[in-house]
Amino acid sequence: MKAQTKVSFLITSFIFMVFIAFFSLYFSDALTSIVYEAKLQNAELKAELIADILVREKGLPQNWESNPFSAPLRLGLSNGTSHILDSGKLSVLNSHCELFEKSFGILNYRVLVIDEDGAIRLECGGKGGAKAYVEKTVVLDDGKKAILSLEIWW
Repeated sequence: MKAQTKVSFLITSFIFMVFIAFFSLYFSDALTSIVYEAKLQNAELKAELIADILVREKGLPQNWESNPFSAPLRLGLSNGTSHILDSGKLSVLNSHCELFEKSFGILNYRVLVIDEDGAIRLECGGKGGAKAYVEKTVVLDDGKKAILSLEIWW
C-alpha cells in the first residue's frame, strides 16, 4: 500500500510539474510578445514624430547650420516650407551626426536622404535589429525629389 501511494504521489507530482512548466512557457512567450509590441509601437511613434519634425521645421535656432557647434535645441531640415529640405542643413548634419543624437536623445537610429538619382544626401547612424521604419517623400531645395527614411531600434 505504501509503494502504491508513493507511485501515485510521483505521478501526480510529475503531472503537476509538466502543467506548471507548460503555463510558464506560455505566459513567458505571451509576455515577451507584449513587451516587443510595446517597444515597437513606442519606436514607431518616436520615428514618426522625429521624421515630421525633420521635414516640416527649420529647427531652433532656425539657422542652426551656420553654427552647428552651438548645439541646436531642435533639429529641423526644412528650408521654411514643409517637405522642402535645405541642402546646407543636410550637408552640415551629414558631417556632424552627433547633432541628431543630441537633439533627439537617441543612439539607435539610422537616417537617410536619398535623391531621385540615387545620390545619398544624408546618412547618419548605424544598423540595428528589430526596428521601426518611417519614410517621407520630400523635395530638395535644388528641385530634386528625395526620400527621407528613419529607422529606430532598441
